[in-house]
Amino acid sequence: MVIDEKFLKIVKSFIFLLNDDIRIKILIEVSENGPLSTRALARRLKVNYRKISYALKQLKEYGFVEETVVAVSEWKKYRFYTVNKDIYDFLLKEVLNTDKTRHFISKNH
Repeated sequence: MVIDEKFLKIVKSFIFLLNDDIRIKILIEVSENGPLSTRALARRLKVNYRKISYALKQLKEYGFVEETVVAVSEWKKYRFYTVNKDIYDFLLKEVLNTDKTRHFISKNH
């Protein structure tokens, strides 16, 4: 079996990201209710603003979330986060909905 390098890279990043509850909660919240700001995520998840900012920075660095900046004035900018559609679609298609995954789940449950 040949494993696609893109698939391998995404899965490795995803495993790293799963090692933190805040990052997981952010991904779920943004995928279900996005786009959301850092402040909105902090309120919804009841987590310190700085922890949310740090987790978002990591998610953005690995390409799992995208940031949209809206300038409302020369000095004021709002940042909103959404799940990277390509990553989201890829995970749904290649990881969660494959016959191998269904077979693995049914075999182990």
